[in-house]
Amino acid sequence: MIATRAKPIDSSEGAPQTYRFSLEQWHGMIAKGFFQNERLEFVEGRILVISPVNRPHSSCVKRLNHVFSQRLGSQAVVSVQDPLLVGEDELYPDVALLKPREGFYNDKDASAEDAFLVVEVSDTTLQYDQLVKAPKYAAAAILEVWVVDLGTDKIWVYREPKDGSYTQIQAYEPGSSLAIQVLPGVSLTVDEVLGKPGA
Repeated sequence: MIATRAKPIDSSEGAPQTYRFSLEQWHGMIAKGFFQNERLEFVEGRILVISPVNRPHSSCVKRLNHVFSQRLGSQAVVSVQDPLLVGEDELYPDVALLKPREGFYNDKDASAEDAFLVVEVSDTTLQYDQLVKAPKYAAAAILEVWVVDLGTDKIWVYREPKDGSYTQIQAYEPGSSLAIQVLPGVSLTVDEVLGKPGA
């Protein structure tokens, strides 16, 4: 068990208390085998349970992995639903394109400074991805984030982080092309991401 007791969040008298954990405590629990086979994220000292992945979500992640792996070659490491240190949080983006590193991050955890691009695939998690995770990524100065909205067939692209928020936000619809800002010459279409006929 974890030796250090987390400090309680301030609460009104008589109300139940919620405990925050440190990043070190969180990693300690993971190392001891807690939370196996659960979809979790560590945000502001809290352990959050993420919605199970459904088939459209899973299919989109597989497509992104396939397309990025084909197009990028050795330009980036394609990381799929792996932990990414974002400040004092540990998030699990659906796909992250990371700076190439010998050993493929065997010697260190991937962090925000390693990320060229983060992609979140949203079906039931759109508000969480846009209102919680995107600001976290901006505060950590990740240059580009895509939120794939499966409900409306749009891809929201967030760029130019400044003072904890993205100053450029644009929605791309089917028929549009997307370029990765820090990887010139690498592009794909919205239809490819969404798996539309003819993509």
